Amino acid sequence: MNVRQTSRLRLRLMALQDVENIHALIYSDPEVALPFVGHLVTLDALRAPNALLTRIARVADEPGLLVVERSGDRAILGLAGFVEIAPADVARRFAPPDTSDVPGVDPSRREAEFAIALGRSYWNRGYASEAATALIEIGFGTLHLDRIVASVAAGNERGLKLLRGLGFRIVPNGVVDSRSDGALPGSIGLLDAPALS
Repeated sequence: MNVRQTSRLRLRLMALQDVENIHALIYSDPEVALPFVGHLVTLDALRAPNALLTRIARVADEPGLLVVERSGDRAILGLAGFVEIAPADVARRFAPPDTSDVPGVDPSRREAEFAIALGRSYWNRGYASEAATALIEIGFGTLHLDRIVASVAAGNERGLKLLRGLGFRIVPNGVVDSRSDGALPGSIGLLDAPALS
């Protein structure tokens, strides 16, 4: 089932047969996995209870990770989507300078965390920007989010460039980033829903 079609890409629900491809593209490649999740992940761990399959979207109008697929040849490029921000994780993961930017501080604000990771062979082709633009439309239009939050690993200049290009406001994160071996803080991207006119 298509969730969203762009000029070159299709964002769709994940199928069980996609897991091996996703593992090879993202979770077994250190250049992709380390900035994305902080460590390499085995295929068995990816298939385990409370792993990847708990984070995927099961229907088109709920948060979760989607497969990013090239329309022309159906090649799987990676994952993208929104994951819910667990209240118990907020203090451990987010400490922006302005406390009003802390996810969950305003209970009336609907928020989700933006996540995207493409296989290295698909970098520098504009696919991430194209997929992310479609996701933002889903986030504000279909999911009715008030704010999209993104966590960027320390030193992930590619991720920061993508978020800036999409209009995210970038603020420093006061929490030391576990993806940097506990050495450096990362950044937080914040994108508010457009005001209705």
